[in-house]
Amino acid sequence: MTDYMPPYGYRHIPLGGEKDIALRNSIDQSILEEYEYFVNKVNERTLYQRGLSSSYDNEDNPALGLDVEYFHPTITADDRMVYIMENIVSIPGLDWKNVIANTIISHFYGARGVHSVISGETDPKKSHVDFIKLAQDQLNYKKTGVVGDYTVHLRDLLAKAKKEKRKVWGTTELHTSLQSAGRRFVNGFYRGESRHEDKGSWLNICEWIASWVYAPSSYNRDFTVLEGIKNSKNLQETYNFLTGENLIGQYYGYHCSTSNSINPALNFDHDSTFVAPGPGAQETLAVMFPNLPKKSVSNGDRVVWIRENQHELLNINFHESLWNYTNSYGVKIFKEEQNELKNYGTEVSLCQYAVYCRLKNSPELASRRKIAREEV
Repeated sequence: MTDYMPPYGYRHIPLGGEKDIALRNSIDQSILEEYEYFVNKVNERTLYQRGLSSSYDNEDNPALGLDVEYFHPTITADDRMVYIMENIVSIPGLDWKNVIANTIISHFYGARGVHSVISGETDPKKSHVDFIKLAQDQLNYKKTGVVGDYTVHLRDLLAKAKKEKRKVWGTTELHTSLQSAGRRFVNGFYRGESRHEDKGSWLNICEWIASWVYAPSSYNRDFTVLEGIKNSKNLQETYNFLTGENLIGQYYGYHCSTSNSINPALNFDHDSTFVAPGPGAQETLAVMFPNLPKKSVSNGDRVVWIRENQHELLNINFHESLWNYTNSYGVKIFKEEQNELKNYGTEVSLCQYAVYCRLKNSPELASRRKIAREEV
């Protein structure tokens, strides 16, 4: 399986091949058409919210309301990704370890503004957690048994933020496995000692990730996780380094890999033909290709097939303003124009369609699908 996806016309799944025929014979056209409708409505809504369209009509469907959170299939229209592009990947003087680790926590925690809450810094271009300092505190603790000043400082900031009911966790994903992994690391690392009053510390995940600065990874003991990501040649290798760690499953492994792929200094692409669909995307693929066994065509290949055949299957167009992103440092993020569905965006839109179907069928749930945003 190649990691490189040339411009439209290349087929990872050959036209007329066994998988291609199986997919064409099993696709449910009504589901495909509703999926197309949903993606276009999300796109219309984004253009309206960005002032590129004068109106938006949700057609009296609460599930398509302006305040209902959906992630846009174009990576340049996802505000979490834009935050990373603008405030993390190109900051002068920010060590590469801190670039990767701060990118990771943007998804592991999820709430917008999480970096400001954790660091105590309101300027988003300065609100980075210093994972190198956290790691040094850990190495010093191993020698002295004393928790470092920087660690204590961040713990105190987050204990205060928690009392003030500020937001660090997103509301559109489950964080249970990550929270468990962070808690296990901290409880094991500090030898069962009483660290602070709040046993459910919000800093647990950061302390866990700080160990990736110096500890050998579980996937490849010759590298740390952060070194593995830095040197990764493709998206799947990055995914392997992440999912090799305790309690990081397919969803966060894939999405943290794609989040890091927008770093121009790294060598892998979110349009890779390696796709690890999350639960929502799998739910959509099951109804879009009913009675097609996974052993015949994997869910990852189904995503890639839709992406490769989109111009035949779908009528979806993205505004030229979304085709790329140049940040305030003059760095153009993407080598290839984002002018069609990419593999990552296809997976995202399939997942969001599953959410849409639930909200459409239970409109009372739409009001709960809100972004967790920390205004600073």
